[in-house]
Amino acid sequence: MGHKRKRHLWIRIISIILFAIVLTSFRLLWISYFNDTEEQEITKGELDLRGWDFSDGKSITLSGEWEFHAYTMLEEIPTNQDEKNAQYIYVPGDWSTVLNPDDDRPFGYGSYHLRIYVDADKDTSFSMRIPSVRSASALYANGLLVGKSGEVGENKEDSNAFNVPYSSTSIRADEDGVIDLVLQVTNFVDPRSSGLVRSVTFGYEEDVKAEAELSTLLQVVTGVIFFVHALFAGLIYIVGIRDKRLIYFSIAILVLMFINLTGGDEKVLYQYMMLDYTITFKLSMFMMFFLSWSLVHSVGDQIETVTKKLLPVYTILFVIASIVIAFLPMDYLASASNFTFSAVFIGATITTVALLRSRKSFQGGIWIALSVVAMASHFIWWALAMGTGIKVVYYPFDLIIAIICLAGVWFKHYHQMHVETGNQAIRLQKADKEKDEFLANTSHELRNPLHSILNMSQGVLEREGASLQKESVRNLETVLSVSRRMSFMLDELLEMTSLKEGKPTLQLQPISLQAMTEGVVDMLYFMVEGKSVQIVNHIPPRFPLVMGDENYVIQIIFNLLHNAVKYTPSGEITIETSIRNDIASISITDTGIGMDEETIRTIFEAYEQGNKEESMLEGGFGLGL
Repeated sequence: MGHKRKRHLWIRIISIILFAIVLTSFRLLWISYFNDTEEQEITKGELDLRGWDFSDGKSITLSGEWEFHAYTMLEEIPTNQDEKNAQYIYVPGDWSTVLNPDDDRPFGYGSYHLRIYVDADKDTSFSMRIPSVRSASALYANGLLVGKSGEVGENKEDSNAFNVPYSSTSIRADEDGVIDLVLQVTNFVDPRSSGLVRSVTFGYEEDVKAEAELSTLLQVVTGVIFFVHALFAGLIYIVGIRDKRLIYFSIAILVLMFINLTGGDEKVLYQYMMLDYTITFKLSMFMMFFLSWSLVHSVGDQIETVTKKLLPVYTILFVIASIVIAFLPMDYLASASNFTFSAVFIGATITTVALLRSRKSFQGGIWIALSVVAMASHFIWWALAMGTGIKVVYYPFDLIIAIICLAGVWFKHYHQMHVETGNQAIRLQKADKEKDEFLANTSHELRNPLHSILNMSQGVLEREGASLQKESVRNLETVLSVSRRMSFMLDELLEMTSLKEGKPTLQLQPISLQAMTEGVVDMLYFMVEGKSVQIVNHIPPRFPLVMGDENYVIQIIFNLLHNAVKYTPSGEITIETSIRNDIASISITDTGIGMDEETIRTIFEAYEQGNKEESMLEGGFGLGL
């Protein structure tokens, strides 16, 4: 058995490794397609694109040596080398060692300058895509402002940090085919690597715009898919599958959706809402820890089979991390930002291992493990892109695959529960039928000896009642009373069985309600003896004949009166009739214990009774009504 379990474990591990290889292969193909050999090396702040063919629809990555003017908000373009007095800085990259060579601090301001030469005879509109500049920037082309993010300034008070991707408006070369680009950059809040930290792209305006729109669309579509599946998981929990793992996974998906829309390549949500730079940074860190926490708790059952200490400890660590994020200054938080990726990696690893070890506790554990691997792949590549500055069109498929795996698991789980519920219903129906058959057979078997008891007791009482002692008479009367009650109960069981087998055939004929009720009252005379209860029949002798099945009408009236007598210790039971629209109605009213609202709602259900204490005293199955 242990050998078989190990074989299953190795199969799962190999499956996950192959899955990771496939994900990586698709990611590399995507990067290769959108980040093809269109990168042109910039040398000493100049790039010659004369004769370059832009007709393939791809943008050019502007990587290389840009001019850099530290602590200068460059407005006029230097015309000769003496006036430039500039350093050169590699883009994309951190500006700290160039901006502040003494202490390598990233805080300050400066201007990037790049001169591009294009064909002068082409009346073409170009554009630039700026994916990330920490922490505010303004782009000028030939002296005109063509785009910005946040507000640049020479001090913290005059600037406003806001780092979101943006595309420039139309850029046109001058009559000599020269495009002078100046990017003013300010950073006084973010202690991480700053300046132009991501690749900048340049190309035809329509191509740059189309690439940005495609990236944004893919990010939004991924967010919508996440939201739909989170909503679906929540609805499954609400409608019946009370599995807390659904809630934790729903939370994880919603957190992923938020991270995707705020921390993805296009930062879609931040394009429409402006939050304080520090708040957005802390919110991103919190969401990463929240994701790790929800992932681990989504496999809580599997973890608790190994140790019950991990989940409380993980929750405590999450609370501590949240407090630290809320109150720790930005300088310290940024230096610890790598811990957020570590938290997600640890959470994904714990989740995957827990699911790999689980075989019976949750079917489909391997698919959830694949889902977690796909999520981890997304975040690893995201971290690599942030670290290397690589910028390509947003890649959504790792996250979409993760959601597909997860949705497949819950669909399968829901289908299995549906099948099991159907099978259980069939078994219950069979058991219910067997129960009815057992009751019917038992009732038939008990009727003969019970009637013998009734007949013999009645005969002894009639023949020798005068000569018997009073106590013996009372005992015989008790035997008769109990036997009659048992007979009524058996009749109810038999009638219930026949009714459940199908709609009974009615033998309609003219019947007299007055005569029938008088006969039923006489049948119940023995129950009224000894009670201060009076049965009053207000049906007049001349009441018109009605069409009905005599046997069933008698049984219904008998059951109603029998129930009224049983639960009326004193007072009056009244029988009345009325005619409306050619339909005769019979009303039986008593002054007994009555019924509460709950009893009224279940009055015509089988085996249901009202006051339990009274029912225990009076007996019966709850079938009479």
